[in-house]
Amino acid sequence: MNPRRSGWGHFIAVATTLLLAAGCATVRTHVAVPPTLTTLAELPGLPGVRYAAVEDEAQLEAAVAAAVQAAPAGQPEVAILTVSGGGSRGGFGAGVLCGWSERGDRPEFQVVCGVSSGALIAPFAFLGPGFDQRLRAAFTGLSNHDIYRVRNPLAALDNDSLVSTEPLARTLAGLIDQEALQRIAEQHRRGRRLFVLSTDLDAQRAVVWDLGAIAASGRPDAGELFHRVMLASSAMPVAFPPQYFPVVAGGRAFDEMHVDGGLMVQAFLPLPSREAVGAGRRLQAYAILNGKLGGDWMSVSPRVVAIATRTFHTIARTQSLINLREIAHRAKEVDAEFRCARIPAHFSLQSHTGFNQAYMQALYELGRTTMRDGAGFSDSLPGLAPDR
Repeated sequence: MNPRRSGWGHFIAVATTLLLAAGCATVRTHVAVPPTLTTLAELPGLPGVRYAAVEDEAQLEAAVAAAVQAAPAGQPEVAILTVSGGGSRGGFGAGVLCGWSERGDRPEFQVVCGVSSGALIAPFAFLGPGFDQRLRAAFTGLSNHDIYRVRNPLAALDNDSLVSTEPLARTLAGLIDQEALQRIAEQHRRGRRLFVLSTDLDAQRAVVWDLGAIAASGRPDAGELFHRVMLASSAMPVAFPPQYFPVVAGGRAFDEMHVDGGLMVQAFLPLPSREAVGAGRRLQAYAILNGKLGGDWMSVSPRVVAIATRTFHTIARTQSLINLREIAHRAKEVDAEFRCARIPAHFSLQSHTGFNQAYMQALYELGRTTMRDGAGFSDSLPGLAPDR
């Protein structure tokens, strides 16, 4: 199998074969946190750098409120942003941000949230226009061999994924280098917040990581942990390897298995109450969806791989709409202005490879020109009917 010509559907086909042979496979040792200790688990020496998205909802909203309150005095409108998952469609979100910079009115976001490919965009959205060149390179200049290396199928039986993401780890280390980490840490100390979400697969729960707190921790391994959280948030299960995080709970050592945050939600944006934000402040909540909200019609081949791939994309699209409707509803409740940018219905180009440069470049240019020309965001969301 040539990784440069194979789509995600091929991963599913190979995964089925491997699962049939799993009875004779040897997997890595994994000491999961037992359910009675799940909520007590912490990274050694790093308490408070993450939240359980459900159980810690109040604390997370309080953290967002504090970030909004930390905005410069005399700034009545405070912008916060969420960037969704979408795989190679992340080129659209990268283009939106760069086009916004070109237009000259891109705000400094007090809070940035990201899921999956959105987690890879989020640090650059947080850092601002000065890092647009790196953002563009990440979503227009990379190809499959910069992101993953396909394992030998027999070797994959002894592993936790079909591919190795060592190339992506090296790529991230170059894009989010010590300079970027230092700037993120400085902005965290100013009160701004950078959150990404992963899935704790053992506990089946969403975990929100405070990347700014990690960058500002002063630990010598802060950069490595920062990069591994980003890898975890974008680790499509079976295809990409999970990330394992050593934790302590009840005086005992365990390790958590984390994968793509998109398993739980495609977009999240904790919005605090109007009272928590305070008088004289108004929230502007922005969402960038790396996908279409309306159905994208296609004739599906009556084959297992095609049906499985189409099913995955359908679930992700429906989940995106549900998540964004929840954010929009919450924004209305707390008197925040909500705007969403998404791939328009007329974009018909499709990619049949994992990370096709021409496809990502086309999406980047679409997002860039749409945003630069002032047509990027809308305050309305479509229903579940196909786009026309």
